[in-house]
Amino acid sequence: MNKYATATALCLLASMLLDTPRAFSSQTQEWRFSVYLDDKPIGYHNFKVKPDENGNRTVSIEANFDVKFLFINVYSYRHDNTEQWQQQCLNSIESNTDDNGKRYQIRGERQGEIFHLETDRQSTSLPDCVMTFAYWDPAILKADRLLNAQTGEYVDIEVTQIDREKIEITSMSVFANRYRIATDVGDIDLWYAVNNNRWLALESTTESGRKLRYRMN
Repeated sequence: MNKYATATALCLLASMLLDTPRAFSSQTQEWRFSVYLDDKPIGYHNFKVKPDENGNRTVSIEANFDVKFLFINVYSYRHDNTEQWQQQCLNSIESNTDDNGKRYQIRGERQGEIFHLETDRQSTSLPDCVMTFAYWDPAILKADRLLNAQTGEYVDIEVTQIDREKIEITSMSVFANRYRIATDVGDIDLWYAVNNNRWLALESTTESGRKLRYRMN
């Protein structure tokens, strides 16, 4: 990329990060992250949130990870997920996941005062207003339970605000609030821009103790 293209890209990124939340409410938002295991790139995780004229949102999510050792693929992960939201409530979900050969299918729909969820293993009735681990929406920070879009588990969580930090987003320094979502299988740290609450980064620790990091493209 030449210096003029780089400058244009940085201007666009600055506009996104410094704009107000209201500016995003009527237009499609996208998050594109490169994913690292420790400091090695392993793939990507992309999110696209498209609103309609009634304030409903269609969310498209795609993840693709490959971990290699001595040029041999030792772990792979594929995840595709489509969600329909009405304000802060999930209306429907359809996801397919291949977690290193272990496959999951999730389908769910809001029906009256319940959210009916079907997985490969069982059918479940959840409360009418369910949220997934929708990192793109800071409203999840007020929740005490979230739906795992891979397994269909409705997970207890506890959210803590850790600190305010300056982090690097491409070639920019941005002030961000850091939060931690604690679950019974591990913690997830999230960073949101101070000025508009836009999601900027993610970090968690795997079961083997390695760091999984999301860096915005």
